[in-house]
Amino acid sequence: MTDEGVRCMLMRGGTSKGAYFLAGDLPADPGERDDLLLRVLGSPDPRQIDGIGGAHPLTSKVAVVSAGADPSADVDYLFLQVAVDEPVVSGRQNCGNILAGVGPFAVERGLVEPGGDRTDVRIRLVNTGGFATASFPTPGGRVDYRGGTAISGVPGTAAAVVLGFEDTAGSATGGLLPTGRVLDVIDGVEVTCVDNGMPVVVAAAEDLGITGYEPHEELARDAALLDRIQSLRLQAGKLMGLGDVSAASVPKTTLVAPPRDGGVLCTRTFIPVRPHAAIGVLGAISVVTAALLPGGVAGLARPPARGRPVRRRAPDRAPGGGGGARPVHRPADRGARGQRPHRAQALRRNGLPAGRKSVNALLHDVAHLGHVELLTPEPERSLWFFTEILGMTAASQDGDSVHLRTYDDYEHHSLTLTAHHTSGIRATGLRASSQEALDRRVLAIKDAGLGIGWRDGEPGRGPTYAFRDPDGHEFRLYWESEWYEAPEELRPALKNQPQAFPGHGVGVRRLDHVNFLAAEAAANGAFVRDVLGARVTEQIMLDSGRVSAQWLHFASKSYDLVYTDDWSGSSGRLHHLAFATNAREDILRAADICLENGVFIETGPHKHAIQQTFFLYVYEPGGNRVELCNPLTRLILAPDWRTITWTEAERAKGQAWGLKTIESFHTHGTPPVSPA
Repeated sequence: MTDEGVRCMLMRGGTSKGAYFLAGDLPADPGERDDLLLRVLGSPDPRQIDGIGGAHPLTSKVAVVSAGADPSADVDYLFLQVAVDEPVVSGRQNCGNILAGVGPFAVERGLVEPGGDRTDVRIRLVNTGGFATASFPTPGGRVDYRGGTAISGVPGTAAAVVLGFEDTAGSATGGLLPTGRVLDVIDGVEVTCVDNGMPVVVAAAEDLGITGYEPHEELARDAALLDRIQSLRLQAGKLMGLGDVSAASVPKTTLVAPPRDGGVLCTRTFIPVRPHAAIGVLGAISVVTAALLPGGVAGLARPPARGRPVRRRAPDRAPGGGGGARPVHRPADRGARGQRPHRAQALRRNGLPAGRKSVNALLHDVAHLGHVELLTPEPERSLWFFTEILGMTAASQDGDSVHLRTYDDYEHHSLTLTAHHTSGIRATGLRASSQEALDRRVLAIKDAGLGIGWRDGEPGRGPTYAFRDPDGHEFRLYWESEWYEAPEELRPALKNQPQAFPGHGVGVRRLDHVNFLAAEAAANGAFVRDVLGARVTEQIMLDSGRVSAQWLHFASKSYDLVYTDDWSGSSGRLHHLAFATNAREDILRAADICLENGVFIETGPHKHAIQQTFFLYVYEPGGNRVELCNPLTRLILAPDWRTITWTEAERAKGQAWGLKTIESFHTHGTPPVSPA
C-alpha cells in the first residue's frame, strides 16, 4: 500500500466478481486489512455506493494472493467475503468462483510465468489448507480471456478455466458428512448436510412449498421462505459442528428440483438467505456429492424413469409434529416397482443410511503415542523433577540421555531426557499397529516427501523410520517393542500392571499427549490425518476462517497430538508435554506437591472446555511446559465422529468454569525464540 492507494484488479470468477489484491499490497495486520477492504468495497451500505462492491454478496468478494509458502504450491489464495450492509469481513469458507480468477491474476501480476499455450497454476487454499490446480489458455505468453464457455445465470461467454480440486472433503467441518448421516430432519424437512469444499444444506424445493423453478427475484420477496431457510441453516450449523452461524455465510442452503432445461438437477441457492442468481463452484461440488449419495435428498430430485410419475412422501416429523432437528433413517434401496418399503420393514432391512463410508474414519495403522525425547539445559534438575515430583522411574541411561517410564507403560520407556544447550522437543515416537501397518505408513510418508530414513531402534524398540511433519517436528515410527519386565523391587501385586505404583510424587500413569507449536496448525493436522491416518476430534476456527489449533487421535483416546499456531511464526517448537494421572484428585495433590517444592505453576488446577480435560500446567526446571491432566474418562467411541469446531468468541470465554486463559499460554514455547 502506498500514499497513492492500493493496487487492485477487478475480475469475474465463475458466477461472482471480486477484487484481487497482492498480499504485500495490503496491511499485514488483519484488523487494518479488513478495515481497508470495507472502505474499498463500500461497506456497510446496501448500495455500496462509496466503493467498488456491487451491492450483492456475489460482487462483494476479495481474493488475497501471494507467492506459495508451501513448496508444492505456486501461490497462496485467501478468500474474504465482505458483507454488504454490515461491517463484517469473513474468511470462514473458500470461494470456488473467485478461485477461477486466481491463476490468471497470478500470471498478470508476475507471480507465475506463463507456460506455453496453457498454464497450470497450483493454488493453496489458505482458508482450509486444501489445494487446487487452475488450467487456462495463455497463447503467446498472455492470458486469453476470450472464449465460448457459458455458465447458467451469467450473461455472455469467456475462456474456460479448468479447476482440479484436492482434499476438499470436510473443508470446514472435518468430514464429508458433518452430521455423520446422509439424512437429517430439521423443522420437519429432510436435508442432506454435505461439506465437499463448501458446507451446504441440501433440501427438496417442494418440501419448502416452492417448485424450484422460480426466478431468484421472486424468491427474494418471499419473506416466509427466507425465514425457513434461516431456521434450517442455523440448526444445520450446529449439527455440522460449525456452532452459531448467525453471523456467518456458511452453511449455504441449496433447494433442488428435477431438471427442466437440461442437466441433472435444477438448483436454487441462498447465501446465507439471499437467493443466488447462479450456483457457486464449491457449492456445486457439494450439491453434486449429495446427489451421488444413495438415499440422499438431492438424489430424489433426479428425473424418474420414463413413464413413472414423481412421488414424494411427506417428510418424517419430529415427535408431536413440531420443529427441531433429528436424524432420519432412510432405506438406500427401493422395493418392487420403485416403491419405498414399509417404514418398519425399512428399519429392519436398513438400520443405517447408506454412504457412511465417506466418514473420515480412523485408519488404525498407528496404534498410539509411544514416547518423547525432551531436551533440557538443566539435566540434573529436570531429572529430579520427573523422578521425584512426577514419580517416574529411570529405566536406563545412554550417554547424556536418561530413559524414564511411567508406572503403567508396557513399553521400555515413556520419556527420554537429553542434556542440551536449550530446551525443546527432539522427537516423538509413534508405535505402528503391525509390521504391515508400519510398511504402509512409511510408503505414504515417502510419497509425501517428508521421510528422513530408517534408524536403529532406541532401547526397547526395533527398526525405526524417522520423518518430519510439514513444520519440521521429528517423528519416529516403529513396530517392534520390548515389553517392560520390572525388577524384583518394582514388581506389582497385580500381574496385569507393568510396574508397582510409585510411593512418592504425583505418580503419573502414562504419557498422554504432545502439543506442538507450528507455523500453520491446519497444514500439520492435515498431514497427520491424511498420511498417518489420524482424525481431528476438535479444532479452533478464528473469525478469519483460519484453523488455529487441532486435536487429533489415533484410537479411542480423545487426542494424542495437538497442533497450535505459533505466535512467533517459528517452526518445530513445543507447546507442552502431558502426563495423565489416575484421578482428578491427583491433579489437586500435584498442585500442592509443586507448591511445596518450588515448581513454577503457570495455571490451574481447572477444567478445559475443549476435550474437558482436568489440568495443571507447570514448568519443569529446563523451561519446558508440562501438563498434568486427567482425561481418562473421555473416550471417542463413535466411528463416525464429527469434528467439533470452537469459534473465536467461544474461546474468548476461557476455560470450562470461566477461568480466563493466561497470556503466557499463547506466548511461552520451547525452545525460546524472539517474536517474528
